[in-house]
Amino acid sequence: EAGPLAVALRRGGGGSAEAETEEAEVEAEVSAAAAEQHPLLSAESPSEPLELNAKLLALRQCIEWQREAARQFKSARADWKLPVVRGRLVSNVLDLFGSANPRTPALHWRNTVVTFVGEPGVDEGGLTADLHSSFWREVLKPEHGLFEQLAEGGAYLPRADADKERLSLVGRFLLKSVLDDHPTGPG
Repeated sequence: EAGPLAVALRRGGGGSAEAETEEAEVEAEVSAAAAEQHPLLSAESPSEPLELNAKLLALRQCIEWQREAARQFKSARADWKLPVVRGRLVSNVLDLFGSANPRTPALHWRNTVVTFVGEPGVDEGGLTADLHSSFWREVLKPEHGLFEQLAEGGAYLPRADADKERLSLVGRFLLKSVLDDHPTGPG
């Protein structure tokens, strides 16, 4: 019997809203199945400090499996072009994520091509890395009204009065950062 990915590939995967919804469902099934199959990501796997590196490597491996499965869909192969104004970086990134169709998970698997408006440069990976590190430094600042720091040098938590939709978009960008192996945090 053919698995959900094979069935979706035969259907053509992509184009209409119905196809995008089917694509999202197939991708979720494939993601869950791949994670369940990996011995280091199971719930029974011990969490000894010495095994942390192995678990992180296993997570990277599962992400790469998912990336390869998603690349079967046309919508995951196109570049995602992000024009960003550096002075409005946080709002630009969140607006771009907000305008993207959340029912198209292939977006998270796309290669990101960043352009900083008014600045020279061609993104060969460096501008994307700059976007991710700059975003995580900036989004934690009090003027954005999303996070607060517990104590000097302490952890950041969402503010109680933060806009829930904007926090959801920050979460989507966090997923993109993790999937593309970019560092997160104030660093």
